[in-house]
Amino acid sequence: MGDALEYVKASGIKLDEKCKNMFSLIKDKHEHAWAIMKIENDKEVVLKDVHGKLESRSDVEKNKILFEEMKKIVEDFGGPCYILFDFTYKQNSGTVKDKPIYIYWCDDDTGIKEKMKYAATNSELKKQCNGFEPFEFHDKTEFNFDEIFKELQSKDRHLKITKLPADLAGVFYFVLRILSWKLNLPVDIMASGIKLDERCKNMFSFVKDKHKYAWAIMKIENDKEVVLKDQHGKLVSNTDLEENERLFEAMKGKVEELGGPCYILFDLVYKQNSGTVKDKPIYIYWREGSLLES
Repeated sequence: MGDALEYVKASGIKLDEKCKNMFSLIKDKHEHAWAIMKIENDKEVVLKDVHGKLESRSDVEKNKILFEEMKKIVEDFGGPCYILFDFTYKQNSGTVKDKPIYIYWCDDDTGIKEKMKYAATNSELKKQCNGFEPFEFHDKTEFNFDEIFKELQSKDRHLKITKLPADLAGVFYFVLRILSWKLNLPVDIMASGIKLDERCKNMFSFVKDKHKYAWAIMKIENDKEVVLKDQHGKLVSNTDLEENERLFEAMKGKVEELGGPCYILFDLVYKQNSGTVKDKPIYIYWREGSLLES
């Protein structure tokens, strides 16, 4: 989370070390199913309760039970709080996915001074919740598992990407890039003047020819260079459709975390009309408004 969270700027309230670490422990390491944080003595956000890791990241019913347990503890504490929760839900495709969420809970009956204090701190905390889906509840009837479940499903419908470049500009750009390599032209991307770094250039061959990686995600940095932002190890199997779909969903989650447009290489496994299972490297140009679905 970095130094940005040492003090929550708008309210001047300090975030203690345990709370700072908890964001990474839940999002990246999945060491805890939830964490509940509250402001103490008008000075510091402290950890009030934490639960061990999920037994399963694919069991929606168990996740719902844990959510209800967490709600009961929140109710026992009383007053507003901030919650991190490792949420499990089923996508519209039927794939079960876990998504770390951040919840700001403040009942409408809370006093005005308390509301203002928690709201100011919440505004700053949300800015630091990269990779967490934020939620805010002020009514007990809305603060429930099913509401969050439906909201995440709804957002999945809006985050979709095609397995092909989204428009002719994307296709043209990609063809230019390939031509520049094949013809040994300068490494600057001809259409935009943006340089492609060495790791990105190598990644095309690593995914297509050597199958060393299941995917690679690239983004433009500082309006100067396309750089590698994330990559995944090689496919365990180039004939397992279900595993490939899970990898695709994991890649989508990473794209969502990174935010903004990106370029993706993916080693796709699919079944031909003849029934033969085949793997095919694909290139994806993702921008808001294009489709990304498995």
